[in-house]
Amino acid sequence: MNKKAYGILSLVFFLFIFSMRVISNSFASMINPKPKVEVEVESLEDVRFRTFKKAIEDSTYFKDSQIVLDASKIKVTINGKYNVYIKNGLYSMRIDDPEDETYYCQIVDSVEQSFGEKPGSSMSTCMETLKGSIEIGGISAEIFDSYKILSVKSNEKALLYDVLKSHVNGELISVDEINYNIKFDDYLLTSLKPKYDDTKDIFNICGHIYNKDKVGDEFIFSLYDEKREMIDQVNYAYNNDTKKFLSFCVEKEIDADIVRYYSIEKAGE
Repeated sequence: MNKKAYGILSLVFFLFIFSMRVISNSFASMINPKPKVEVEVESLEDVRFRTFKKAIEDSTYFKDSQIVLDASKIKVTINGKYNVYIKNGLYSMRIDDPEDETYYCQIVDSVEQSFGEKPGSSMSTCMETLKGSIEIGGISAEIFDSYKILSVKSNEKALLYDVLKSHVNGELISVDEINYNIKFDDYLLTSLKPKYDDTKDIFNICGHIYNKDKVGDEFIFSLYDEKREMIDQVNYAYNNDTKKFLSFCVEKEIDADIVRYYSIEKAGE
């Protein structure tokens, strides 16, 4: 056998051996596949609890607190006493003792801190909400005879009551201003939304009004144009027998979107 034939034969033999080894390894892999690595999937309830727990632990109030999730995975207990129910988009708390209101508002403030608010910035909003005087978005309260239900949104920052943004009786307010309130005597007006409806040619102002003594009064809403000249006035009679703020709307037919300012004052003053 010449050298060339021998070389070809050797190459064929080598390729045969290599192919058999590849086939053998593939067959072995089919018979004995590598074990799958089981990845533990975190439940939605666990994710919500982890988010809440981090907000509480990172706050200025509860760094060394015990935070426990119950077996149902919907109730969290802080320091063995204070319960928070985690629902879809909300943290809800039942308050039976008025002395606990500050503590629960600290829980709310911890949540707002997790959205970037400064420590303490939501405390007045929370306490006013529990008093029943406001509800401006994100923090809310249901008020019953013997207890209250306080809730705060878990997925977005709340709007906050700012006493520095208060207007007074008779002051002109731009219809473009946002997140403000009006405070005079024993009245507080919040969540005010002036708007012109060009489909009905109506200008309206809606919002919340609160007086802790639940008295009846009449108010005058005055409307002004861009030159601050009065266009018209609308009267509103307040009479509230609830335990919290009253929602209201006043409206006036105007054939063009010309209202740029308005004011509110008590009748007779």
